[in-house]
Amino acid sequence: MICPAMRRPRVSFTPQPPRPLGPRAGFTIVELLVVISIIGLLTALVVPVVKRAQNSSMKAASASNLRQIGVAMMSYTAEHGRFPPPRSNPNVANSYATVFGWVGKKPLRTTAAGNLTADKRPLNAYLGNFTADSEVKVAHAPADRVCDASGTGVSAYDWFGSSYSFNFSRERESLIPENSEPRTTESISPGRIIHPARFIVAMEYGAWDSVNGDPITDNARWYSKTNDFNLLFADGHVGFHRVEENKYNTTDLSYSFINE
Repeated sequence: MICPAMRRPRVSFTPQPPRPLGPRAGFTIVELLVVISIIGLLTALVVPVVKRAQNSSMKAASASNLRQIGVAMMSYTAEHGRFPPPRSNPNVANSYATVFGWVGKKPLRTTAAGNLTADKRPLNAYLGNFTADSEVKVAHAPADRVCDASGTGVSAYDWFGSSYSFNFSRERESLIPENSEPRTTESISPGRIIHPARFIVAMEYGAWDSVNGDPITDNARWYSKTNDFNLLFADGHVGFHRVEENKYNTTDLSYSFINE
């Protein structure tokens, strides 16, 4: 028999209605504006740094290309005694003179160096084994994306076959003898260059347009809004210089387009 005092009291459970949830956690408009401002500030700080790093990388790669071209040029001149021919057809005096014909690939442009496929460009033989339709990477500058002269939005490398031009002019002594245009099929010999460390033999595409007075668009200014380009000199070194429009020789005595 169970003692009444030991009986457990009955417990009744009354169901409670669910408690309403409190306000949902989230960003206020002010907090969102602060976050957006911080992201914008970080972007403004980081993008120029990334752009400068990218430009420096492309500039260094292009300078490396020109150094390799310079080695090939020295090998050619050591073997032949003079620089390569200035003509698209080396043996025909009235064929197109070309500043893009020494190194590179078959161009999209059909005039000038149009017949100079990769296996016919004289310096290519010192840079590798190429067939007519080969790509020639050393002739393609990484920053060369759009050549306005093409009118089709392709690079100078695709349009001319090379991102790099050579120092030719019939108005002055460059790599061809002065006053010998348009008859000559030969370039000068290295021994004829008076100041090899100052005399330019090759350059990035935009530099040639600048010195000859052609309009320079932003697409030809690969690294900045100024006319700064990698230049290859006759002694084989590469320098980064500002080229002045319509001037073959400037107050910057570190470089010259004139053999004097």
